[in-house]
Amino acid sequence: MHEGAFVGVSSRWPMDHVKLYSADAFKLPAPEFIAKHGNLFLVKAPSLADAQWDEGIHYETVFVAAPKPMPEEGLEDGAAFDASWRVAPVRKRPGNPFPDRISIGRARNCDIVLRLSYISKLHAHFLVSGPSLRLCDQRSANGTAINGTALRAGRPTRVGLGDKIEFGSLKVQLLDGAGLQKMLREL
Repeated sequence: MHEGAFVGVSSRWPMDHVKLYSADAFKLPAPEFIAKHGNLFLVKAPSLADAQWDEGIHYETVFVAAPKPMPEEGLEDGAAFDASWRVAPVRKRPGNPFPDRISIGRARNCDIVLRLSYISKLHAHFLVSGPSLRLCDQRSANGTAINGTALRAGRPTRVGLGDKIEFGSLKVQLLDGAGLQKMLREL
């Protein structure tokens, strides 16, 4: 990885549907795919619960008083988010401070915005130092883990391609552009 791999414009919010990348994965050679879309991604697979959904289940809607305080408007929780492959480019937003940090959280000013109720406003940072990438939990309410090992808040931990990362209950995998292209071709 090189520093230029992290700089770009995050154009969509909160995580892109893989359909936005699928056509290019088949028609572009890897260098062009990476030049167009970037070189690092967080990829979320559909949840197992969605694969086991039974449309024959009977349910009844019950209206109850909303809990106080209400979560921020616009949070994307629920089946529509969990039931599909999603992608978030790992890149710095122009104008955000700290060029060596890529912020992750539900606040709209983060570099990677994950508008989910269990993600803290500033949940974690990717720390970019030359060719290495580290992840640091920022005292998030629901924690951060790499390959099942919980991170200690404030302690940067090396993260590599293929690692499975958890931000609260959101499970993603870190892939480079070639890895994402290969995955999309196999779906």
